[in-house]
Amino acid sequence: MRKYKNNSPIFMAALQLIILIVIFLLVMIFLLKAFSGAISTSKESSRLQNSVDICRNAAEIFAATDSIEDIHNMLDAEHLSEDEAIYYNNDWQICSADKASYILKINTATQDSAAGKLISANIALSNVDDEIIYELNTEKYVGEADE
Repeated sequence: MRKYKNNSPIFMAALQLIILIVIFLLVMIFLLKAFSGAISTSKESSRLQNSVDICRNAAEIFAATDSIEDIHNMLDAEHLSEDEAIYYNNDWQICSADKASYILKINTATQDSAAGKLISANIALSNVDDEIIYELNTEKYVGEADE
């Protein structure tokens, strides 16, 4: 009976090639997981940044104007909804309520005093499922002479 040697050059080369392929596949799997996680994080970060920008812009407009209608006018959203919400689509463009992916709501409260009034605003951007993405509160004081 003849015995085969396992340390022949062809066997060793094939074994090395198999080991290299396995290592290559493991590295590829790791890199694919890392890149897919990075893409997901990037999308979430972009969504949050757009939400912050929209809320910050609304707060700046609130500070400079007298009413919610003025905010709608400055954002070119005056006739898009019956309520006081402003609707945005997936591309962060103002749209009608039926095409909306995100909703900007601005709720105000006024406290009157002898010298004027303090107007508080809660500005919140949420998705259509009412999950708040970003929210901020701001206030402005309007004196009697400013009215």
